[in-house]
Amino acid sequence: MQKIYGISPQTVCGKEVFTVTTGLYRMLVMLSLVALAAVYTTGYLRFQIELLLLPILIMLILGRGLLRSPKLIQAGSFVVMAYSIWVFKSNVPWVVVLVEFTSLIMILQLQIASDARSAAGVIILSLMIVLAVAAMNVNFLFPLSLFPYLLLLWAILTRIASLRHQKIYALGQFDDPGVKFRVLAKPWKIPIVLVAYLLIWVSLFYLVPRSDAYGLASETSRRRLQGFSEMLTLGEGGLLEDNPAVIMRIRPTDEETVTTSVIRRLKSKHLRGTSFSSYANGRWFRNQTRRFYVDLRRNAGEFELLRNFPNDIPLHQLEIILENTDPPVIFLPDQTVVADFETNYVAVESDYSMFFLGRTSGRRRYLARLPVEPLEVRDMEVDKLNLTGIMRIYLTKVGIDRRIHQLASQIASNTSTINQRVQATINYLQKNCMYSLYEKAVLDVDPALHFLFYSKAGSCEHFATAMTLLLRSMGIAARPVNGYTMGDWNELGGFFTIRQRHAHAWVEVFFPGSGWVPFDPSPPVGDFVPDGEVSALLTWLWESYEGYWFNLVYNFDQKAQSLGFRKISRSINSIFSGLANFVSSFYFICMLLTLTIVVMLRWHKRAIRAESWLPVWYQKWCLLQPLHRKNWETPAEYHDRLLAEKVFHEEKKHDLFRLAELVNISTTKNADLHKIDEEAKNLTRKIGRPL
Repeated sequence: MQKIYGISPQTVCGKEVFTVTTGLYRMLVMLSLVALAAVYTTGYLRFQIELLLLPILIMLILGRGLLRSPKLIQAGSFVVMAYSIWVFKSNVPWVVVLVEFTSLIMILQLQIASDARSAAGVIILSLMIVLAVAAMNVNFLFPLSLFPYLLLLWAILTRIASLRHQKIYALGQFDDPGVKFRVLAKPWKIPIVLVAYLLIWVSLFYLVPRSDAYGLASETSRRRLQGFSEMLTLGEGGLLEDNPAVIMRIRPTDEETVTTSVIRRLKSKHLRGTSFSSYANGRWFRNQTRRFYVDLRRNAGEFELLRNFPNDIPLHQLEIILENTDPPVIFLPDQTVVADFETNYVAVESDYSMFFLGRTSGRRRYLARLPVEPLEVRDMEVDKLNLTGIMRIYLTKVGIDRRIHQLASQIASNTSTINQRVQATINYLQKNCMYSLYEKAVLDVDPALHFLFYSKAGSCEHFATAMTLLLRSMGIAARPVNGYTMGDWNELGGFFTIRQRHAHAWVEVFFPGSGWVPFDPSPPVGDFVPDGEVSALLTWLWESYEGYWFNLVYNFDQKAQSLGFRKISRSINSIFSGLANFVSSFYFICMLLTLTIVVMLRWHKRAIRAESWLPVWYQKWCLLQPLHRKNWETPAEYHDRLLAEKVFHEEKKHDLFRLAELVNISTTKNADLHKIDEEAKNLTRKIGRPL
């Protein structure tokens, strides 16, 4: 058989198939690469994907596989299966094992993708990978890989259809060579197919049971948080790294909370993580803290942090969605009165730092109820303080240089109360020191001394450390605290996004009449403002995308799905109950009669239009006959009835048969209507008038 359009026909399993061309092979490689990119967005298997990247790029350049032997591919498949079984026994989530196994088999299948069957195998395997990623992924980068995947899938299916039509034409099964590209010559079908794919994906997402039970979390979110362990070293920058990784999102649950004034006050809040007690040579330690395990089942998950809180002060409820982090710190806003958890137990330390038990994968959800208005602090004379017990560790002057004591005496002059000395210290630091993330540490020099007396520039850690040491030198109990600011408010989505770069350090000061009160000595830093109109537009688009993704995808879990199903069920029940009442009414009977009349009229018109398939000349001829043709009669049956009723002589039988034949021929696709009309005109003239 000759070679047509560069396609060499061959026979596989008794069926004629086409050979995969170099262009189609490269498209299959790109499809596999995009599927692996979707896996990469989850944070899993990144090392394996990076190893496969080089051979995939080589295959993309060469346009063929590196291993062409089917026996080697079969042996590799057995090795991949054995490896997957071994990995599965090491407590890796089964979805991750499935994705890894499918990815490796897809790469092996690419090596021998030379015909229609192997090409279809690569497509199916890539589709399985993308479906699995869609079930396990909550990262907003996934749709960015989904869109090019759909475009490539459309292009590959179009190319395969083109090759198949070319092959069928090569086999002589098409009379018209233009038919093979007729389905491909309509570019307007591309957006229709993409919309259809989108509807399918949305349906699958909202109807398939959610994957909360998988216990999966992105490797990005499972990162270890710096600055929340047992020790904090100034100048290391772990807490303050400029990382866009999302740590948590906070969403007000009440409508009265989402107002301009309340949101402005919430922005000034801090999310408390852990505190430190002892300082030595640039290091803070969390020693001498006791941990208690609280059983939340007694109070239905509620934990009261501030007892005897005034009832006349309104509380606002915030939903906190925390990514899986290590250590599993519970971050709560300042002045949280009550926290509500879904777990049965939490760990609480003596400094009120809170932790989840265990490091399970997945997101953590909990609620916090707090006032937004600042509480009035009950001030007190420093000389009248008499702190004992555990509070004495926050008054220790061990590790504090004498120059810091001298500076504290100067700042505290002309002050007598706790609040006066706190404000004097904050004013001194903000007036004489500047905020900087680029100040380098000096060897063999205490970072606090270097910050206060030499560089006078440092990060929030330096400001918090200096204020704590100065207040302790004044006889005031203080401790540095690490946590996060409230991050960025997403107006479209109605939530705060807290990233790693929003990490912060501040100071808590103890007032005997009010407890621990937070103070932030760091100079205020202006919010990020996009540079230029294009940057502002891109920032707005990204925030809008994040808002939609968070509300419609990320936050759609089993609870939201069950609630949605219940709402749909109630709506259907209410519709059917309303229909039952309507059916029994007089108006329904009148509407039913009207609908029946309309349907009958439409049916009558349709019956009349049913004649439109007959040629016009034949319909006119039928109207001239004394017996009219019935709608169900074919031309041949009608002519037989005309002969049976003696409308025409038997000698006209052959002419009537030819006339019915011309009617049938005129309805075919490639009929020569002009020629048929001429013959029919002569034939009807020959038949003549009826008897």
